[in-house]
Amino acid sequence: MAATALDYHSLWSQKVFATGARVSEIRFRPNHFCPMHWHKRPSLGIVLKGEISKQFTNSSVAIPANDGYTLPEGILHSDRFEPGSRTVVIELEPTHPLSAQRLDVCSQIFERWHRIKDEQLRWLGQRLARELQRPDEAAVLAIDGLIGEVLSVATRAAIDVEESEIPDWLIEARDIARNQINRRVPVAEIADRVGVHPAYLARRFRAEFGVTPGTYARNARLDWAAGQLIESDLPIAELAIQAGFSDQSHFTRAFRRYLDQTPAQYRESYRRLGEVAR
Repeated sequence: MAATALDYHSLWSQKVFATGARVSEIRFRPNHFCPMHWHKRPSLGIVLKGEISKQFTNSSVAIPANDGYTLPEGILHSDRFEPGSRTVVIELEPTHPLSAQRLDVCSQIFERWHRIKDEQLRWLGQRLARELQRPDEAAVLAIDGLIGEVLSVATRAAIDVEESEIPDWLIEARDIARNQINRRVPVAEIADRVGVHPAYLARRFRAEFGVTPGTYARNARLDWAAGQLIESDLPIAELAIQAGFSDQSHFTRAFRRYLDQTPAQYRESYRRLGEVAR
């Protein structure tokens, strides 16, 4: 089959045209395979859930949830999507003055494909997805700003990838914080498990990942809960307990601070868009 220029083939998508860019949240068909093709515009994606595998002419890469990727325009590749894969994609229009300026500053990440690993991408991807649900002019302004943030994070991550050396114990601490979905895990417990002093753990964790271990763990629980609100019909009160919150009120306050919506509003916004997985 001849390679062609394709748009994103998806089960569902929501898109907004910002200044010199198109931003989409996309849900792909389970195990969907897209044969060799290319895209007309340079793009940057953040995987919100699942995993996307890309096969290039002489290499391949798997991008898991919370990681990002960049693609130059015209690069040949095929895609395979795990069941339930969701991603936010930013496509830049090179002929637009603002996008041309951004592409000039970020030229390094669009000279070839890149897998981008940075903890900030998860939060930025969630914020973009949230703004895509809001059909108002303020959302476009917010998305314009977030595009700049994503590009700056991706560019710095690509530059620093060879210079950054995170110790194994700190990676283990991050994984402990990320995977304790059903309860609040104290910093002292994480420090004890990885064999460092709690104060030293807190200082190094914040320096590497931009937030405290407690905030990271709470956000991970909220991310998990946000996914369950979309993909399940669990009552919010039950979901609050499963996510390690004392009650529904505590969960609702934390969720609203994190995503600027109540859990009920978040679930309803996706139901209106047909995003709930049945």
